[in-house]
Amino acid sequence: MTVAWLPIWHNTWQIGTSSGKLGDVRETAANFAALLWPPGGRGVFFVRMIAIAATVTLMGWSTLASAQTSPAREGYLGSVSEHFRVSLEEVRILGEWRLSPDEIPVVLFVASRGGVSPDAVATLRGDGQSWDAVTRRFGLGPVDFHIPFTEDVSQGLLARAYDGFGSRPRSAWDALRLRDQEIIALVNIRFLSVQMRVSPERILEAVERTKTFVGAHRDLGGP
Repeated sequence: MTVAWLPIWHNTWQIGTSSGKLGDVRETAANFAALLWPPGGRGVFFVRMIAIAATVTLMGWSTLASAQTSPAREGYLGSVSEHFRVSLEEVRILGEWRLSPDEIPVVLFVASRGGVSPDAVATLRGDGQSWDAVTRRFGLGPVDFHIPFTEDVSQGLLARAYDGFGSRPRSAWDALRLRDQEIIALVNIRFLSVQMRVSPERILEAVERTKTFVGAHRDLGGP
């Protein structure tokens, strides 16, 4: 039994260390366990260890989640709020649907174009459906995401999608199946280009350099 619990304790230790608050979390967890199971007996000892490990894990994850909030992320979410004309609180709530920050504009874009609530869109995506399936469910297709670039998009994030757009007439674009990352990129490039008054080419260049739209927003002078 002791061997089985050692890996769990080791993992919670690492979580606590990464947050810089292991001592506080561990002490709080131990106090909590002591209240429920006073000392006495070998069996009680292991029950207390289980309680401490579980409590540290929960508190560690909470600390880790709060640490993910950064000025760059908050600035990006603020621009999302302003562009889509929804409250910042609603934007933050959408971020609790197991969505990455750069998927929140997709939720709001699809909800606006499809005439449905953001929650309806977020629910389907949270259930594991692809963005292509979700958008088609609400009547959107590749034509709704296409952006007319002034330069050739022959490399990078959107190369495959624009090979597909360029190889067939507009009337046949509905046959294209856009990948999740392509839909996310096209919605973000569209919204950031308008919101920041920057060309789509500059947005694309920034995200390919920073690897995230939060980073691109920051590098292009976002709040």
